[in-house]
Amino acid sequence: MEELPGSGDRAVSLASSLAVGGASNETVVFTEYYLETRPSLRAYLTSFIHDHAAVEDCLQETCLVLWKKKEAHWTLEDFRKVAFTCARFKALSWLKKNKPASHLSFSPEIAQKLALKAAETVGADGDTQSERMEALLKCLEALPGEQRHLIEVRYDPAESEDLVQMAKKKNRTLSALYKQLERTRTALRNCVKMQLTRCKA
Repeated sequence: MEELPGSGDRAVSLASSLAVGGASNETVVFTEYYLETRPSLRAYLTSFIHDHAAVEDCLQETCLVLWKKKEAHWTLEDFRKVAFTCARFKALSWLKKNKPASHLSFSPEIAQKLALKAAETVGADGDTQSERMEALLKCLEALPGEQRHLIEVRYDPAESEDLVQMAKKKNRTLSALYKQLERTRTALRNCVKMQLTRCKA
């Protein structure tokens, strides 16, 4: 039996084969839910892990866990909740084993925000989502230290200081800090566009 177009996952191939072979509706629904959720899952995992092969391994392991946990009553929302929870644990487990340099990793909170934002703003094409996330992370890592810290303070709830405290510490007005934040956002948008253009060149 052929794999689903573009799936590349053994678990999905199995589900597809069973479904075509007359298996229960539960199997068919699982396959549909997984294929719909997979692009966002890949973008989510990419926000934690900057290794393409490791992302694909974690994605497949997540799929296998979901296959074992599947319930007939699941809605797509139920499936997504369990899927992202499983993916999070797989990513954190990989990070614990591989211990990437701390300056290359964002906290799980900011990573999740970035990943979900990418999933919201990109279409259904999984490759486009993961490419955009990888480009965004490369651009974030290339930011000078002060600009990177500004982004983290603005978007990471784990940060102990906020923009008001940061402005006081640097003896700057809050308005000036927001202007710098907007310039940083613009620079990031331009950087991501450039990275994506290079990928397609």
